[in-house]
Amino acid sequence: MRKRFLNIVVDIMRELTLKTGYPVPMNRGDIYSWAQDLDIETKGPIALYTGALYQIMPYIESLVAILEKVENNRALLEIMNIGKHLASSFLTKSLLRASHKRVKISRNILKAIALLLREADVNFSYLYKDDLYSGVLLYDLGLSESFLRQARKVYRTFKDRGIKKVITVDPHTTYVLKNVYPKFIDNFDIEVQSYLEVLSSRIKKKESKTKLEVVIHDPCFYARYQNMVEEPRNVLKASGIKVIEPKRSRKFTACCGGPIEALYPELSRKIAMDRVKELSSISNVIVTMCPICFSNLSKVKTKEVEIIDLALLVARVRGLMR
Repeated sequence: MRKRFLNIVVDIMRELTLKTGYPVPMNRGDIYSWAQDLDIETKGPIALYTGALYQIMPYIESLVAILEKVENNRALLEIMNIGKHLASSFLTKSLLRASHKRVKISRNILKAIALLLREADVNFSYLYKDDLYSGVLLYDLGLSESFLRQARKVYRTFKDRGIKKVITVDPHTTYVLKNVYPKFIDNFDIEVQSYLEVLSSRIKKKESKTKLEVVIHDPCFYARYQNMVEEPRNVLKASGIKVIEPKRSRKFTACCGGPIEALYPELSRKIAMDRVKELSSISNVIVTMCPICFSNLSKVKTKEVEIIDLALLVARVRGLMR
């Protein structure tokens, strides 16, 4: 039953991505609605590219909530098996209900990143309707052929828009563009840089009015695979925020439980609980910088613990957002 469950989940995500461009059912406008009141230029050689992962995660959370009920239930599994062939239809759309609160948080995080880049005098454009999903979850699931189709679509969009460099916003998208796209796409020539790399050397020092101490959670795809550990700390410290290191940090960080949450919901939750317990024993304010980490840790935290994305925290401390 476990193998069948996994196959159904993989089939749903593959079918949805190939039909709609995203691994979960959602409106395309949800991808770029966060930027509509920021008046970001639509053309330019440097583009902010979200890869849609922050926007997708509230819907993934809804999917995982369903899968947690289905995982060990044979009858529900049969329903999901039928539903996979209607993945982009009314059936699937009616099942998924993304939390309005989570959608708003994701939008605010992306807005915070744009405002921080603007404050640091970084010139960038935004893709709006062409801010396509990177396909990273397809790659993680081993769906190479489907991933290649999506990667080619993204690369073709970059070239058609005259983009030379993209500024990414999360570790998974950063990794897949920097390390995986060049292996799948011949002559991949787009420069890729995380917003944290950009801000690390450009953000202006600003003292915080309140003495804020936080514990930092390093995402595996930044710390382990890209050696990006100093950049987020530089951004926090430049904003007057004191960083407390957990025992497992930097390259020796611990997993948040993702991105296996859609395949092994129960195991993912246990891993997340272990990590939150470790981090919250040091500080009740946990800073993340990955939408998957934020999601997995948030769903198991206690009321006393606050989990906040780095960009949103820094933007608030610097007076750019409420």
